[in-house]
Parts: sequence; structure tokens; C-alpha cells
Amino acid sequence: MLIIKNKAKFSFDELPQLQPQLIKTKNLTWWQHILNARTPRKYHLVQDWSISVSGISAKLDGTIVVPKNTEIDGASIPFPWFVAFITFGILRPMGILLTASIPHDYAFIHGKLNYKQEGSEQLQQRVVQRHEVDYLFYQIVKDVNQAPVSAAISWLAVRLGWYWIKYNGKYRNGRFPLLITSLLVLALTGLLCF
Repeated sequence: MLIIKNKAKFSFDELPQLQPQLIKTKNLTWWQHILNARTPRKYHLVQDWSISVSGISAKLDGTIVVPKNTEIDGASIPFPWFVAFITFGILRPMGILLTASIPHDYAFIHGKLNYKQEGSEQLQQRVVQRHEVDYLFYQIVKDVNQAPVSAAISWLAVRLGWYWIKYNGKYRNGRFPLLITSLLVLALTGLLCF
């Protein structure tokens, strides 16, 4: 269970160093080119990247280490091109969401985060639930970028991903996204009634 403390704080020594990966564009049919245009660009971390977390919960607080060569696409948000479009470009995976997407993407693949143990180079792996890492994502966007509105919108988007995006290799695992589902039902009901 996620127990919220006072105010979350995050720190890191440097921005993550990323190497973009090529998107295949040669020898494709016209239809494959169209489908390929929706493919998010993937990046690899050039070196280990650490972010210190405090003020969230005993489970999530500590220094998270995302290892070198981790693939990052920032697309834990479903349909990133669509989210960028409907938010007028505010929420782009490689914009202000980048820092938050690195531990988020790693957790989505592995279902856990690596934490540096104090006074040791050895890493401790902590299993994290989807809703916990989604909340961590929200807090990083909110605190690091000082963007509470963008953080809230992006948090709703990553929670919506519960329906379509695998977490630790499985669909629809973790806590059901009741808030975003309720908001969508209300919005659709409102649209259909008018």
C-alpha cells in the first residue's frame, strides 16, 4: 500500500544520457510506412542513471538506479501521439515527461526498481505495483518540472494505459484505474446525451 508522506522530493546529478535507436524506414511498403509513422522512437541509456526519491513512501523512497542499456520510449502513456495531439503538444513523452518516464518504463518491463544500498555498490530490487510506479511518475513530473497540471493529466493517461499496456509482461494487472474509468464514462455519457 502506498502511504503518502508530506512533500515528495527528487534529486539527480545529471540528466539521463540517451542514445536514439533507428526506426526502420527502408524497403517498406507504403502501408508499412504509414503504420511505422506511429512508432515511438526508442532510446537506450548510455550509462546508469540514478534519481533520489524521498517523501513518497518507505517502499519507494531511496536512490533508484536504472541500468545502462535500458530501453526507454516514454510510451507508457497509451497512444503517445494522440495524447500529445489532444493536449496541444504539452504532454510529449520526450518532453517534460522524460525524466519520469525512465524509472516508469524500467518498472513496466521488469515489475521492480533497483535501489542503491547506502554505503554499498550492490543494488536491491524492490517489487513495485503498477499504481505505485504510476504515482511515482506523477510525483516526478510534478516536482522536477513544477508542472502540477501536466502531472495530473499525464498520470490520468498512464492510469488509462492499464487497459492496453502490459506491466511486467501482463495486461490489466495491479489496481483497477477507477478514477480515470469513471471520468471517461461520465465524459462519454455527457457526449451521448447532448
